[in-house]
Formats: sequence, structure tokens, C-alpha cells
Amino acid sequence: MCYYPPGMVGRIPVLLVGAVVGCRGQGTEGPAGPAGPAGPVGARGAGGSCGDGCVQLATPSGGDDQPSLQALIAGGGPVLLGSGTFNLCAGPLDLSTVSGTLSISGTGNTTVQIQSGCATPPETLVYDDAVSLPQPQRIVIQGIDWNGNCLAAHDFDVPVGHALDIKDGLIANALTSNIRLGGSGETGAQSFEHVFESAVRIQNEGSCYASPADFPAYNIDVEDGATDNTFERLIAANASVANIYDVSGGGNVYEGTHPFNFVAGKAPVALYNF
Repeated sequence: MCYYPPGMVGRIPVLLVGAVVGCRGQGTEGPAGPAGPAGPVGARGAGGSCGDGCVQLATPSGGDDQPSLQALIAGGGPVLLGSGTFNLCAGPLDLSTVSGTLSISGTGNTTVQIQSGCATPPETLVYDDAVSLPQPQRIVIQGIDWNGNCLAAHDFDVPVGHALDIKDGLIANALTSNIRLGGSGETGAQSFEHVFESAVRIQNEGSCYASPADFPAYNIDVEDGATDNTFERLIAANASVANIYDVSGGGNVYEGTHPFNFVAGKAPVALYNF
């Protein structure tokens, strides 16, 4: 392509004083531009499993959400719980069949509770008894509050399982203990390498308790077969016997954990913190 100064279009290029008029050759191709933004995350197809890049989103139904949530857990992909309150009545969220990794997250203001008025409430909100599964499990839960509504014996009951990581959230209002690890009685089975992180708060103060004496016996109950578990600077508050009870024989770490009891204007109920 030739370039001509103004007034010389269509004329033969000539040598001018102090300037050369000539033709410009074809340049080389420039580098490729940056990639465009990623497309939207895929969703789980009806009756299918959740593959790479898939997020399974749940929203509260107003009724019993346990069957739909359990189906998402079985789907295998990340489970995302929308804002609101999810009810459990048909059973707990059972993690026993999870092999490998799974994440369960709330989007904000997300609560899972035992459904009020449930005729036969489940014994726990979250259950893991992965006796028959090859190790390891790796299950991360975050952004969710858990409320036993004084209907469940436990909020988390993990007789057998591996690497359950609770990042944050309130764990509240159980009847016997908020968290129970181990105690399965299975030969060689263990509940081990779980982590309850510093943003977790275990606390019982719901109006469903007639008096502080009705608080669960323990906030944290660590039984035989539970080992190498870590409780990181979390709060464990309001129990009737002890905030933390550990008869596992050792091997668990309580790093800066804060057990205490308070009931507005009343003396503490539990005889022991640990």
C-alpha cells in the first residue's frame, strides 16, 4: 500500500527536497489479544452427576429439604446453599457415602435446622459413618449455621470419617452434645483429622431450653476412636456438665479453644470447662 502526501493522490511519487515519498510494505501480524471472560458455570442436569466446573445450587422449599439436599450430596459436585433456612425431617445430611472431596457452602444468611414440628426428628443434622469407604474423605463446610432446635441429640455426629473441615458458622441447640466424634465401636474404625476452625462458635441459648439445666451435657464430645482432630480457637459455650469432654486417650489438639458458660444474669451451669 502506498502513502501519498495531500495533493499527490494519483500522481507518481517523486523525490522532494527534504522528504522521500515512497510505498509502505505489508507489516507482520501483531500478537493475539487476551482471552475473553469465562462462560457461566454449568449446572447439574436432571438425574445426572455433577462434573468438573459444575455447582449444584439449592434454595429452601419451606418444607422438608432433606431429600433434595441429600441428592445434591450424592451428585458429587460442589453444593451451594442459597440464603434462607433449610429444614431437615426425613433424616440428617448423611456424608457416609462421600468418597474423595466435597464442598458444601452457604451464600450468606444460610441456616440448616431440624424442622419444627417434625414428628420423628433425625438424631443429628450432619452424620458421617464411612466405615466401608476407602480413605480419604475431604469434606469442607462453610458459610452455614446449624440449629438442632432442641430436637436432635447432636448437631454433628461423626462416628467414622476423615478430614471434615468446618470453616465457620454457629453450631447450636442440641440435646446431648453439639459435636460428637468417634464412639462407633467398630474395630479399627476411626474418626480422625477433622478440623473445626476459629470462626466456629458452638453455643446453646435457644428459647427451646426451659432452663440452663436442660443444656446438652457437652458442647464437644470426643469418644474412643477419635484421634488427630483439631479445634482451633473456637468458642464452646453453655453445657450442663462440661464444655469439652475427651475420653479418646489423646492425640487431639485444642489450640486456644475458649470453653465457657454464660446465661444472662445467672451463674454458670456446667461444673467443668474441660
